[in-house]
Amino acid sequence: MKDRKGSRNREYPAAFSEYITKFQELKAVFDNLPEGVVGILDVDLNIATANKAFSKMLKLAVNNIVGQNATKLFRKNVPDLIELLTASEFQSRSTFLIKK
Repeated sequence: MKDRKGSRNREYPAAFSEYITKFQELKAVFDNLPEGVVGILDVDLNIATANKAFSKMLKLAVNNIVGQNATKLFRKNVPDLIELLTASEFQSRSTFLIKK
């Protein structure tokens, strides 16, 4: 079946729909954790995700945090984390729980 633009409408398998539901549930939990959580995307320390508590700690909207370089953002807002981020024992970690 094609829509007006000529592209195919897809019906996703039940397993995919279940995955989406579970993802949304986990995202709701993540967003509502009382502690700040930030996920680092890559070796360049770009931020992939942050929850509402972290956003509140930095007084920045989540969409203004995601995509930013963690070193630059933390240097300005949470300078104590710079040493932690650059420590060799933490280089293999990608997610940090941050308490204020």
